[in-house]
Amino acid sequence: MGHDPVSIGIGLNEELDTPDLSDPLVTHAYVVTGEDLAESAESSGITRVHISDYLAEGRTVYFGEPAGLSVAMAKAIAEAAMERDGEKYAYWGIVARLLAFNPVGKIVNLACGDWADKKVSAALEQQRREFCSQMAAECLQAAMPAPLPGCLQMPARMIAPLRLLRDRAVLPVRTGPFRKT
Repeated sequence: MGHDPVSIGIGLNEELDTPDLSDPLVTHAYVVTGEDLAESAESSGITRVHISDYLAEGRTVYFGEPAGLSVAMAKAIAEAAMERDGEKYAYWGIVARLLAFNPVGKIVNLACGDWADKKVSAALEQQRREFCSQMAAECLQAAMPAPLPGCLQMPARMIAPLRLLRDRAVLPVRTGPFRKT
């Protein structure tokens, strides 16, 4: 888990949403675009990062291979991610997830007829802002053939990093953990 406030919030929300001690707590997702390269939605926006830098920071890294991955699909996923370089981070997307997936947020959304979630989602789509797993899910959704597997049938803004990693219909091959040695 990351040590910044956003990662801590995502991690706590993930545990409230899908507590499962058999899987790691995952707070970030990115799209691998080359050897040691990935597009990542960071607090500064979507940017190219070196995976080795994550390891050097002491982060634990897992890799998931999409179902039916081919060279053409891998290229399409990477291109979709690289096209997003420079877009802003969706802090309000995290708020929308909190509204949607924790007990207090569920009550607020029920009382308001999902008004808050819909307002935040509409604002995010208009401003073209994404958070990490939303970006990864949208890239997978754009490149994978229909019908989409598992959680990719959901709107990308509703897919958290842990849900994406756990979904064996989407990422049947998972390797890791990898840590700084």
